[in-house]
Amino acid sequence: MISLMQQPKIEGYPDAYLFVRLRGKRVRVEQEESFSGSEPWGVLLDELRWVFATMRPGLRQKFAPCFLYFELRNLQMILRSLAGGDRQQLERIGRQSLLRSDLLRELLACTGVAAALAILDRYLELFVSDGLRLIESYEQSGARAAEARLTDGLLPRMMQLDLVAPVRDYLSGLIDLRNLLTAARYLRWEIDDPPLLTGDSGIGMQLRLALKREGRAGLRTFLARQLPEAVDDPALLELELLERFGRRWHRYRHDPLATGQIVDYLWQCYRRFRQAGLQRWGGQELAAWGGTG
Repeated sequence: MISLMQQPKIEGYPDAYLFVRLRGKRVRVEQEESFSGSEPWGVLLDELRWVFATMRPGLRQKFAPCFLYFELRNLQMILRSLAGGDRQQLERIGRQSLLRSDLLRELLACTGVAAALAILDRYLELFVSDGLRLIESYEQSGARAAEARLTDGLLPRMMQLDLVAPVRDYLSGLIDLRNLLTAARYLRWEIDDPPLLTGDSGIGMQLRLALKREGRAGLRTFLARQLPEAVDDPALLELELLERFGRRWHRYRHDPLATGQIVDYLWQCYRRFRQAGLQRWGGQELAAWGGTG
């Protein structure tokens, strides 16, 4: 997975230096209002770039799947920007993305979605044995189907890697969170076939089973068991989920190993990004992306 990412020119810093900087930046992230500006996603990407560049190469290798998880959202935004002809957003993503430079150059030079999907198929064929066949999904069912195929094809492959425990826990938790928010969005907006992901701790499978057995009523029952006070309030539901998953990862804050402390910092940044969205939209839009992350 690291081969899909940019390789910073610097070699990174010793873990002890990284830990000290993370502690200081974590306090700032928790207190500042920077994520409440007009571009909270851009703020999150800036934080990710800093962490990635500051890590020594061995840590970058271990954490590449975490950063690639967030890059899936950038790829989604690139495809939608191409479809809408939004060159300004394309250029902004190109400046902030951590994807390898040659891949970004090819994607940003595209004039349409089909060409971009063909490029992604070529770059990703090394990581998915049978190929993603994004073009095929696009031609048969449209751009959203290709986006879903991209995510559904890569995430299970990422979870099959030999991940250190905190990284695996972090990724599966993000997928859990996304699946729960997707189920809530499905209920609120009556969307057909919620795009639930695989690779989580089992919540996605339980949601699929509830949906198969009882339809929307089954999803509501499942969410009500998880968060009975929040099931009818989208903003409160997400806040409660963020709090719950925060407790899940809080133990990593005092982990003497680099992986645990980095997981905690990445979570705090992601939490602030999600909270900024809630402050702006008040829960009126529960994005299918758990960022998806």
